[in-house]
Amino acid sequence: MCDGKCEFCKHNVNNDCNYDEVTPEDRKRQDRFDKDLLPIDPSYRKVLENNRKYGKTERGKEAKRRYKQSDKGKESNKRYAQSEKCREAKRRYARSEKGKETAKRKTEKKVASGKNAEYCKNYRMRLKENKVS
Repeated sequence: MCDGKCEFCKHNVNNDCNYDEVTPEDRKRQDRFDKDLLPIDPSYRKVLENNRKYGKTERGKEAKRRYKQSDKGKESNKRYAQSEKCREAKRRYARSEKGKETAKRKTEKKVASGKNAEYCKNYRMRLKENKVS
């Protein structure tokens, strides 16, 4: 609903505006939908469909594996890992329910294996050494 600051409210005497302003988030969402609905050239659609099918075959999976293990694939993966896009994806995952559950399982596993106590002990030892020095 309107908060009284839209163009319509400035000219409306009764202040009974029911104009819904389009926010930047709404515009981005609509642009994404529009992009998905754009008509694709039928010949290009066939190419996309064939590429998708090839990726699911054994030969396609093998080609993808070879690329990932090549220097070019490793370099590409390294660039992505250092990008802001990757960091943002990791942050989103950490905030999600699935990410929180994973972190909880990792913590429980560390505590159950005794690693947590070991890490704490080493940390206290380093603190003592730093205080003495």
